[in-house]
Amino acid sequence: MDRRWLVPLLSIVLVGSLVWGYQQYRSRSSLEIRTENQYNRAFTELTTHVAGLESQLAKCKVANSPKILTRFFSDIWREAHMAQEELGQLPITSVEMSRTKDFLAQVGAFTYNMATNRDIRQQKLSDKERKTLLSLHNQCKYISNQLTGLQEEMLDGETKWLQVDRDDARGLATAVGDPGQATGTNKVTKSFYMLEDGLKRLPEPEIEGNTLNFTEKPRGLTGAEISVEQGRQICRRMVPQGERMRISYDGRTRGNMATYMYTLTPKNNRQGEQQTKVAITVKGGHLAWFLKERTVTGSRLSIKEIHRRVQAFLASRGYPEMVPVATEEFDGVATVSMVCRCDGYVVYPDMIKVQCAKDNGEILGVEAITYLTFHRPKRSFPAPRLSEAEVCKGLSPNLKVDEIRQAVVMDEGFKEKTCWEVLGRADGDRYRIFLSAETGEEEKIQRIDENGLEIE
Repeated sequence: MDRRWLVPLLSIVLVGSLVWGYQQYRSRSSLEIRTENQYNRAFTELTTHVAGLESQLAKCKVANSPKILTRFFSDIWREAHMAQEELGQLPITSVEMSRTKDFLAQVGAFTYNMATNRDIRQQKLSDKERKTLLSLHNQCKYISNQLTGLQEEMLDGETKWLQVDRDDARGLATAVGDPGQATGTNKVTKSFYMLEDGLKRLPEPEIEGNTLNFTEKPRGLTGAEISVEQGRQICRRMVPQGERMRISYDGRTRGNMATYMYTLTPKNNRQGEQQTKVAITVKGGHLAWFLKERTVTGSRLSIKEIHRRVQAFLASRGYPEMVPVATEEFDGVATVSMVCRCDGYVVYPDMIKVQCAKDNGEILGVEAITYLTFHRPKRSFPAPRLSEAEVCKGLSPNLKVDEIRQAVVMDEGFKEKTCWEVLGRADGDRYRIFLSAETGEEEKIQRIDENGLEIE
């Protein structure tokens, strides 16, 4: 080769390598940011729900009206349920959070029984019940203060959840016999260990009956437990291009929805970029979630085309009757909320969220935890007692109706309610209204944007 071309050629190769390396660095960084944000969201929600618990329990101490108490108990029950869900999403498997989980179950069971299993509207609280509330509030206040303190420490930016996840895995591998040994590598797991230890020192509340099973187990977790290798094969089928990827096993999470965790990496990718994180349920081998990060270039696909591709993807994975109800767009990625259709009803509790790239329609993520929690494989819904015309008579005259369809939603007690869903407009705003299919009464009213997202 002529030496005159050697230097320019090497320069081009060098520049190309630098560009490729930078793109791979951005891809990995983007994945880490998304995962970090997911953990941050779970921790923030946990802290918020526990703070809500503490606030409602404090109000119960001074409330005397049976009607107000019933409302407080319903709110506490929901907050406890959501706190349990968020706690299970955090990467702290090396810390046995049994006492904290027992507390959330106890407060949920107690308030659920108070709100639903007796006619509290006709009788006030006994001295024993008020004593139980006081004990529960003291424990909740302690937990809330600990979580708030840890949240303030996390804001300094020195500790990241991804580092907690890595330290947690290493700690579990090296700790033998000493439950606290695995927590010494970072302040987060150490803080949770101290929270658990401190909670055990507080007096136990006196609660009659079974207090550990107030929440239903996930209804959609059907089938026998699977092995790690079976989970690996499910990853290949469920994740796009999964059959072409290397799959490494990252460990097992605990809780009502225990999962095997995997990392999928393209076989020709030596640097490990563009990884896909996957969670497969231990019971039944269902996809709980997966997340792939890559740089999305452009926004060429319409929302209608995005919906078509998401529906096709879910149908090919065993979810044939799914319809879109809301779409959120951010940074070239559309997150579509899909719900199940059954007996002519759009079943909102059976929701799966799917992330789709708007440049080429690639499926980048799926979150099916809500679906697995509430979906019942064998069920049916009765025909609505009220007709579409009858239910419309109860609507506000200010509402201009765009669409009406049958729907199923959850009430305050997590029970399914058959409704008529009305989409309409008033004074330039868009609304989604759910009216009982039995009585015509309004169950829920939401103000939404053009993509179906609720406006707070």
